[in-house]
Amino acid sequence: MDYCCVKCLVCHQTCCVKTDIMSLDAKSRRILHELERVGEEILLDQAHIRELDLRRNKNREALRALTKHGEDKTWLCFGNVFLKHTTEKTKEILNNEQQELDTTINKLRDGVKAKVSRVQDLEGKVTRAGFDLVALSKNEVYACIRD
Repeated sequence: MDYCCVKCLVCHQTCCVKTDIMSLDAKSRRILHELERVGEEILLDQAHIRELDLRRNKNREALRALTKHGEDKTWLCFGNVFLKHTTEKTKEILNNEQQELDTTINKLRDGVKAKVSRVQDLEGKVTRAGFDLVALSKNEVYACIRD
């Protein structure tokens, strides 16, 4: 048996343990595989966020164009189908889609933060303080002001 100094992923302390070289290689491969998997998930999530953000910007442009032009009815394209709707209904559809896109993007960003934290844990780095902070809601702010 050999002795090996390792850094604990939980408490981040270095300690010397008896270990078999083959089992250390298996552990290293497992950690590297996990790092690679989480890293790929981060890159895929970031690409998905960029795609959704482009879609959100196009929706914002469409809403602005609808507000600018005072027409009663507008044409909508859903896949390969064109429909004629009232402008108000079209704005409502676009606003609902904007809200869905915002929530999806925020969920993905929160997931990316958690995955980056996981990568830092696997690398043995200390997680940055304040990286996982969440903003106060309107109700929480009003509650703080009233007290």
